[in-house]
Amino acid sequence: MKHTQFDNSSGKSTKIGSVDEDDSPNPQSSNHGSAGVDILTLDQAFERLGGFSYFQLWASSLFIWAFTTGGCLAFAFSMLEKPPKYLCFNKDGTTYECKADQTFCKDPSIKYKIDWDDPTSLHNWVESLDLTCESASRIGMIGSMFFVGYMSGAFTLPRISICMSRKLNLTLVLICGFGFASLGRAAIGFLYMQEMTPDKYKTFIGSFAQISIGITPAILALYHLYITKDWLPFQAFSAFTTLLVTISIIALPESPQYLISKKRYDEARKSLETIARWNRYDGPIDFKFKDEDQALLQSDEETYLKQNIPYQDANKYESANDQNQNQYTTSADCDTLQSSRQDRIKLKEPNQNNSGSIKEILKQKQHACNLFIMITVWIAASFDYYQLNFQMKYIKGDFFTNILVAALTETIAYIVSGYLVQKIGIRRVLIFCYSVSIIGGLMLIVFQDRSQGYLIPFSILLARFGISAAYNICYLVSAVIFPTVFAGTAFGLCNLFAKMTTIFSPIVAEAAAPIPMISYCLLALVPCILANFLILDGIEEKQDKNKKRTEIISEIIPE
Repeated sequence: MKHTQFDNSSGKSTKIGSVDEDDSPNPQSSNHGSAGVDILTLDQAFERLGGFSYFQLWASSLFIWAFTTGGCLAFAFSMLEKPPKYLCFNKDGTTYECKADQTFCKDPSIKYKIDWDDPTSLHNWVESLDLTCESASRIGMIGSMFFVGYMSGAFTLPRISICMSRKLNLTLVLICGFGFASLGRAAIGFLYMQEMTPDKYKTFIGSFAQISIGITPAILALYHLYITKDWLPFQAFSAFTTLLVTISIIALPESPQYLISKKRYDEARKSLETIARWNRYDGPIDFKFKDEDQALLQSDEETYLKQNIPYQDANKYESANDQNQNQYTTSADCDTLQSSRQDRIKLKEPNQNNSGSIKEILKQKQHACNLFIMITVWIAASFDYYQLNFQMKYIKGDFFTNILVAALTETIAYIVSGYLVQKIGIRRVLIFCYSVSIIGGLMLIVFQDRSQGYLIPFSILLARFGISAAYNICYLVSAVIFPTVFAGTAFGLCNLFAKMTTIFSPIVAEAAAPIPMISYCLLALVPCILANFLILDGIEEKQDKNKKRTEIISEIIPE
């Protein structure tokens, strides 16, 4: 397709080159603009600088480690709050296994001791914080406070990331408390990492980051089984390495995708220069970005239209644009087609330069609907995922076996979910994952008293697989469903509502069985239904709008 540059002084047009409309990231076939300057998408630019090379390897490793260390506290709650094995004394001096809330907490005259020979008796917060006789609701509040901090971050940090650079914002939040900074790792850090990664590696890197989090409970279980029962050394190590990650971020450049979305193209090229040095690329970075080229064409062609069409027709043209902008919040980009040696105008609709605010999202029916559904999907995934984590200490069977089965299952779920998203689509994979989690939850209700055999581990496997896969998909598809300019706001809103409800998951986990698993199943059922209504294409509607606007312009400028 040929672009035409308009000469405003003469009212004539001059071809400046051929621009391929295909956005496929083929670095060998770049487009060319005026003066032979290459016009590339960001993904093509990444491929030219070496693709997934030294910089991407270092940045991805850095953030993946940050995700892992962040999980060292979030996933340790079931071990940090697990009561040890108590032995109460009979009058004859013999002992029997007892529960604190049913014996010596009610009757202080009953003598007891902790069975430190039992592998599940850990030196954790029950001992350090004297939680032995605390009520279940008070113990649940410890985990809830983590999500209060997370929710505070979800309310502010992703929205700030739209106005403030990804790099600076991420540095600030990692210095904050674990709960507050967890949003920096989970949302802003994840977006930053994905924006620095070529498209064809994003699913793999995103899934690998989630896998690193998923194996954290297994590492903690093996640590307590074979190294020490003391909780402090491991948590001190994770806190120290988080500090190292914070310092390392100083060497990273700003996200070029963020800069391009803000039309700061020169700064985006400087960011790519830093990436090029890391990747040992010595070639010039003198290309233009496709968005940048389209913005220049739009400016030239709209000026030509205003100067060369009658006043009343110009009003009609502007009215058509205004109506379309209210529908899609996009700006008109004029693309010319050479037909019978005369210029015929066809209008396209790239994203308008907007603030990415909640108001902008709600103006668009498709994004507003998807936002509501994704908030529901996030709420169910987050609440059920963490509730299952907190409840692990109460599920019958061997504690460490259940933890290891859950961690292994979660790792497999992260690998499989990324593959399933590409093969069967977002709607179907969400329905499948939540259905599997519901089946696992129902089995845990039915077989809750079976402490022997494989029924409990198998039930945990299904429940954990389904909800872990759904949680991973939430991260993988959010950047796909929403445009870049809305991604930070949408991510923040989903996290905000998810963590607002997840505040209560530790408290629900402390309730008597089968209440926790009933709530688990009911909550998973809602997104299983709503996922059918996700609007993932919108292509026909958009093409119809393009056709309508093209017909209006055809009336103004006949062939």
